[in-house]
Amino acid sequence: MNTNNSNPIPLSDPAWQALGELILPRGEHLDQAIGRWLPEILLPLQLTEDFLNRVIRSTQETAEHAMQSQSENATGDFLLSLFIPLTLTSAGATWGYFSVVKLEHPDTSPDREASRINFYLYVEGE
Repeated sequence: MNTNNSNPIPLSDPAWQALGELILPRGEHLDQAIGRWLPEILLPLQLTEDFLNRVIRSTQETAEHAMQSQSENATGDFLLSLFIPLTLTSAGATWGYFSVVKLEHPDTSPDREASRINFYLYVEGE
């Protein structure tokens, strides 16, 4: 498991900033890797324990489903990226989340990108 917590990571949409990235090699224990990384990376947001646990479970399920959806010929790692709005409101805001999964295609060139899971947290009503 490799992490990259540099902030911000350049994006095409300037409304989002990256909190970090987690490289998930195939065959790795996803639940453990994600369960250790997410609480650490989300700590500055002071999320409620209930919401944090929902985010962790959802991220674990999304990663597991994405890996199972890959063909047996797929190689390469998965890159999990976590994004939040560029501007944040005051504490106590209601948060929501969604994910976008981009799977590698096994017929592409050897220098292809890793499959990606982009996970977005947002403040409801903004």
